Amino acid sequence: MAVRRVNAGVTSLFPAVLVLAGMLVWPGSQAAAGLKYEVSAAHARLIRNVTGTVISEVQGVPAEPVDSLVFDGAGVERIRGRLRARLDPVSNTGHIDARWKDRHGTWHYHQDVFVNLPFPTGLRIGPSAVQTELIGPVDPVVINVYKQGDTQAGPPFTPTVFTLLAAWGPARVSLNGRPFDNPFDGPAPLWSGRLVVREGVRNDADNSVRNLDGSVFSMADPSRGLVDHHDLEADLFFMDGLDLSPNTNFPPTNSFFYHLVFEKVEIEIDH
Repeated sequence: MAVRRVNAGVTSLFPAVLVLAGMLVWPGSQAAAGLKYEVSAAHARLIRNVTGTVISEVQGVPAEPVDSLVFDGAGVERIRGRLRARLDPVSNTGHIDARWKDRHGTWHYHQDVFVNLPFPTGLRIGPSAVQTELIGPVDPVVINVYKQGDTQAGPPFTPTVFTLLAAWGPARVSLNGRPFDNPFDGPAPLWSGRLVVREGVRNDADNSVRNLDGSVFSMADPSRGLVDHHDLEADLFFMDGLDLSPNTNFPPTNSFFYHLVFEKVEIEIDH
């Protein structure tokens, strides 16, 4: 038996119980053996805004100064793109493939190796509703956790969101059929890639990320962010390794950061 969640038709997102092959799988529980997640996503948005005179680039693609989170929505582009992923959160195996087209040409992203991150990979409710526990870094493919925001599970690139699936690891990227190699650091010539399938945070009208009071979301105060619990989004990032040297990017921890959000998301969970 499979459970399917479609972005346009979600009426009650986690933490609801998934009924899988006659079993009850609660959001806080570890996946049972043989659990497979298949993700299909489309209707992409490119979350990149060049904020000044370009001083660094990779094969003609601006690297600095670039805002790759664009909380106010300015400069976000709707582009054609599709993503497919098949992941096993038990064996930490699978693959992620994405193709899209922007002003620089046609891109292809492929990832089939998954590795741990050096910080907690998620937050879960503990033995009672008033207790929480950080998990990881243990598995590079995780399911059913709270992330971002003020969870301390990853940087606050979004408000606190329930995350159905997240995966990290080195990724191969090509542009117009040629390798788009990482010239900086990290897993070079590969990129540090990640996929996060989560509750929605982007406003459909202006592409912004907002707070509960309608103001623009800020990483400095991540506990007030507005989340659409009836929506799904898939974040796809690739970047170089952490760079602590001064730069004018946002986030400032990377020399190159490329960020897509897919709006039409479908997940099939097979047991």
